[in-house]
Amino acid sequence: MGFAKDYCDVLDEIGLNHSDVMESKDLEMVYFSIDTKNVKSVRVETIFAGNSVSVVCREICKIPDEKFGDALFICNKINDKYRFSKCVVDGDNELAIHADAFLDEHSGGEETWALVKTTLDKVDETYGLLMKAIWS
Repeated sequence: MGFAKDYCDVLDEIGLNHSDVMESKDLEMVYFSIDTKNVKSVRVETIFAGNSVSVVCREICKIPDEKFGDALFICNKINDKYRFSKCVVDGDNELAIHADAFLDEHSGGEETWALVKTTLDKVDETYGLLMKAIWS
């Protein structure tokens, strides 16, 4: 429980409420919800496997069926702009952003928090572009 515990320590230091570490086989997961500049209550899931982490931001917004094509266009635009992350519309027609990284054993908690913050910036950027596409 090395990286997950270190990450929880970082979250505790900044005063962010989070789940306990959940363990399953070779995976550990921590999650919380957070408000961003543009989105109220994004669910952030961090999944640790060995020396890697996957950050998944979910429940960003629901995509109306008639705007599905616009959403895919925006996701493609974001995916083309950034490396090591992906923007998707999931099976529930909700926007999700995933990011993955390998971690250093000495700074894994801080690295994970930095990845979360970067991913949340992408959430705000994508949400803004998506809202313009949906409402224009």
